[in-house]
Amino acid sequence: MIRDATIVMILGMGTVFLVLLALLGLMTLGGRLAARYAPPEPPAKPPAPVPKAPSGGPAPQNDAAENDSQTCVAVAVAAARRQGK
Repeated sequence: MIRDATIVMILGMGTVFLVLLALLGLMTLGGRLAARYAPPEPPAKPPAPVPKAPSGGPAPQNDAAENDSQTCVAVAVAAARRQGK
């Protein structure tokens, strides 16, 4: 009984090992084919310069996402103050 179970276990583990080995080979082959035939990526653009304030202080905040975030915080503070009254 234990001998049969051991044989089945070894066959199962061997099958899993071979499938994983084949998967590794296919993925390596696919990566090499993709690297060979894929179109090259365009060169990265350099980052835009950060504007500075005339007085030498921090740069003005013109980011729409940040302004939206600040608006949400202001609304939340106003609502909290209104509830406190």
